[in-house]
Amino acid sequence: MTIPHTELSNALLQRQTENERTLLGMAVCGREPKKGHIMEHLCRDMFIDKTNIEMFDVILDQYQKHGTDRLNADNLINDYQAKVYKNGVFEALLSLAYEYITDVNCDYYIKATQESWLKRMAESCSNLEDFQALEKLKKQYELPNRATLSKLNDVDAINKLGDDYDLIINTKPINTGYTSIDSIIGNFQGGDLFILAAATGMGKTCLMLNMALSIAKQGKKVLIFSLEMNKEQLLNRVISSEIGINSDKYRNGKLTEGEAATYFDYAYSEQFNGLDINICTEYNISTARIKNIVLASNADIVFIDYLGLISGGNKTNSYERVSEISRELKLLAMEAKKPFIVLHQLNRANADRKDKRPLLSDLRDSGKIEQDADIIGFVFRPAYYADTEKPQNQNEMQLIIAKNRHGQSGVIARLNYNSNTQKVTEIKSKYSWAYGT
Repeated sequence: MTIPHTELSNALLQRQTENERTLLGMAVCGREPKKGHIMEHLCRDMFIDKTNIEMFDVILDQYQKHGTDRLNADNLINDYQAKVYKNGVFEALLSLAYEYITDVNCDYYIKATQESWLKRMAESCSNLEDFQALEKLKKQYELPNRATLSKLNDVDAINKLGDDYDLIINTKPINTGYTSIDSIIGNFQGGDLFILAAATGMGKTCLMLNMALSIAKQGKKVLIFSLEMNKEQLLNRVISSEIGINSDKYRNGKLTEGEAATYFDYAYSEQFNGLDINICTEYNISTARIKNIVLASNADIVFIDYLGLISGGNKTNSYERVSEISRELKLLAMEAKKPFIVLHQLNRANADRKDKRPLLSDLRDSGKIEQDADIIGFVFRPAYYADTEKPQNQNEMQLIIAKNRHGQSGVIARLNYNSNTQKVTEIKSKYSWAYGT
């Protein structure tokens, strides 16, 4: 029995449609065990979008005939040409592959889709028999409530350790370019999500670019998603930093003749052009699009500036939206086996505190960011708060490691920040404790 959904709000309707597409993508592009699990707990009436219903009909028919053996976009298109080459179903099937991220959290989407369906069904019940019939349907598709247990020392787990260790010893570590930071976090590791957060004006983009340039000089392939600045702006910052001139001089057309010659000599130099740094400046980009680009690239490390500008997630609630995006980025980092350094903004909670150094609670729309991130580093410049802080070094930039899954947290790496040239350099000193000192 299909229940009309005309009274659903636009926001709920959009959210339900997105959940449906996510599930269909998992059913077509996910792993073999997950595909069957998904199909066994869904039915046609759970879907409300017309195109999604037509896709589900095709997918279900294929699953009932062949199990999961032929359950992929290519086979569906070839086997059901008459059905898919109409009403936008062909394009929708192809787009599932581009939108698919992971099937790890499939039960979440199954439950969300089932709950929406059950709510619509319950609203149509008018007597006891209707409710009893609904209860039977609910049990038919109910997810099993069981714990997933396995032996700690089983052979598969030990073999996985061996494979992971081979990967570790055959992969050169990615140094940040700063000895003090490396000594705290132990270099950038594949699969890690590093949140680099700061208030506006602290220099987090500057530190990101300095790290990216240093990593490229190690011969690594760097991929940067810049959602706030265009390619030319980033290029000017990098060149100015490398040759030691004020980056504003280029923007304002005030380079001297000698500076202009030095500027473009370096820009066209073999040294600079030999660096493997790729920039994506697509605006309104989603995590699904980021995934497609990352997996298609040969990048060793990924930088994203910044998390709050990534589109998608729950658009009706900023807290949940950012939390969902954070989780998807962590899952993508693990799937791609690349370190992700993702910039993020702080809220203004520290404005009224005497000690302006940021805390984990200052993360804007934090949600599950603190939980998902392997490392959280705060960029902080004491001189920015000259009224309350009296730093000995006016150019000091601190990277406060507030969370570190792999080592010490609550410690500071001290750097030197030149706001004119946008250059961040090492201060040769041992790190210190961030709080309570």
